Amino acid sequence: MKSALYIGFTATSVALILLLGGCGGGGGAVGPPPPPSGTAQIQGEVRAADNISMTISYAEVTAQPAAATTITGSLGSFALTNLPAGDTTLQVSPLQHPSYQAITLVVPTEAGKITRVTVALLPTGTDPPTQITVAPSNPSVEVGGVIGFGSTVTAASGELAVMPSWLLTGDIGYIGATGQFHAQQTGTGVVAAIAGGVSAATNITVIPPQPPDISTVIVSPLSLPASGGVVSIVAAISDGQGIDVDGDGNPLVEARITLPDSSELDPPLPMALDAGTLQYGTYRTTYQAPPNDNIPNMWGIQAPQTYTVRIKAWDTAATSATSDPHSFTVQGVEAPPVPPPP
Repeated sequence: MKSALYIGFTATSVALILLLGGCGGGGGAVGPPPPPSGTAQIQGEVRAADNISMTISYAEVTAQPAAATTITGSLGSFALTNLPAGDTTLQVSPLQHPSYQAITLVVPTEAGKITRVTVALLPTGTDPPTQITVAPSNPSVEVGGVIGFGSTVTAASGELAVMPSWLLTGDIGYIGATGQFHAQQTGTGVVAAIAGGVSAATNITVIPPQPPDISTVIVSPLSLPASGGVVSIVAAISDGQGIDVDGDGNPLVEARITLPDSSELDPPLPMALDAGTLQYGTYRTTYQAPPNDNIPNMWGIQAPQTYTVRIKAWDTAATSATSDPHSFTVQGVEAPPVPPPP
């Protein structure tokens, strides 16, 4: 059984009639725009929709109107070059895998750019998909970042346990068989999820590398007794590219502590990933604050000591960010009580 699908999220040739009026003048009509010029490429792979780790080798991939044909390799990959820019109809036939359906889909291409597609073939006998969703909607990600797209495919009988085909236009990165998009250069594109005769699409924007976003810093407790104690330092940090790591795999996040005498703790305290990922994670460390060593004045009053904490983080593009300062205090000893009169 062969399923056919047209991906209708690119501009198509639409006739536009424009009537012009004026004194002593006539009207004119502007016809449809000329077809795209130049050549384009399509790169992709063919996989099993019900077992996305399974590649479909030796499948026939035909592109029209170029009349170009290729065969997928042992890993299911294929490439078509020198295609006329515009809409290309791909016909994919699993010649040596009769338990999977052939598919026909229209892939929009742009001159001088590469369109990437993962074709997921439905098993023979699968109920025809009637609806598909794709999420997140209209996301943005920085160069070097990764974002995971998800999709739900349903038929009249209910949700299907299949992975859709994924199509990326815009030459801004690549998308894998499981919907993981990897941003490689700035620009805009479209990600589409396709299954049988249904599709859903969303725009995606790739922005220049941004420094890490240190959204939350918690220092606790904010006040310690004169004897000092342990301070917990927690930071929530997000970065589309991910926080960088050192040679031992430790994240490059540190707590920089300014001591009461205005010097800095050396070396800074490394912060470990406590929860989440290097893209969206929580980092934690502790600091043992020493006892207050201010000398009491002549009345026996010991001034408190204030420490300042700043979090600094580096991402994989070597851009860094430093948080606002957060303080905690080691209290001093108050003057001894005045003895009662005899």
